[in-house]
Amino acid sequence: MPAGRVTVLTAYTEDYPPGALCAAVNRAYCERHGYGFVERVLPPSRSPSASPNPSPRPRPNPNPDPEPDPAAAAPGPAAREPQWHKVALLLELLDAAAADA
Repeated sequence: MPAGRVTVLTAYTEDYPPGALCAAVNRAYCERHGYGFVERVLPPSRSPSASPNPSPRPRPNPNPDPEPDPAAAAPGPAAREPQWHKVALLLELLDAAAADA
């Protein structure tokens, strides 16, 4: 994690056209004010909401197992909506800062 008290982070997918422009503006702002800056560019989004014509989301199974495995229900990084990657990035940076302390 960059040194300093304030770090700005941004994450966007390769297929988000304004992503690089926004990152450049944020990076310049951080440099001007002495803030840290972290940028993460993710692979193109494959989430249903990113599609120009999203298909309906699947309905939950009306007869789920009585004791489902919670680990099996947790979506992996590829299954998440793109905006949730920022939360994972923030947790990653906080873990790194705690390890450095």
